Amino acid sequence: MQKLTAWKGAVQVWRARRYASLLLEAVVPPMRDNGFGLEAHGQNMLARFNDVGELVGFAVRDFGGVMIDLDMYKRTTGHAIDLKEGSTIVASSLDEVYIKVFHTTIQNHLHRLIRALDLHHDGSGWEIVRRHVWRYGAPPSADSDGAAVCANHGSDWRC
Repeated sequence: MQKLTAWKGAVQVWRARRYASLLLEAVVPPMRDNGFGLEAHGQNMLARFNDVGELVGFAVRDFGGVMIDLDMYKRTTGHAIDLKEGSTIVASSLDEVYIKVFHTTIQNHLHRLIRALDLHHDGSGWEIVRRHVWRYGAPPSADSDGAAVCANHGSDWRC
């Protein structure tokens, strides 16, 4: 029974690593590189599987809750996004984008996964999240509070 329990635990860790890696790969680079933050909670990020049932990525379902630093987006992509004045998806700073992404991706989406896989109490789930947040690196603006969050290995991201 002990071997079976250890095997199940290893499978749960593997699933969490794969899931966190693919989710953060989809969410962090657009935030970090272009100031485009997805509202990446579980309802908006639909898991995609191949024919044999392996998780291969995510599809974004709803762009109504994104948060965009329009200046950074235009500067890094060369494209302007024309939005109505006062639009709720326009961020006043890049840090506002980070806050949205942190809340929806880490606190909401990955927290639920870690709890469901029973990787919360021993900290192993949060170690997986930390590793993948660090993997995708700090944002380009070194003087940004958001850059400090990532550069400090996610300490302010509470994971």
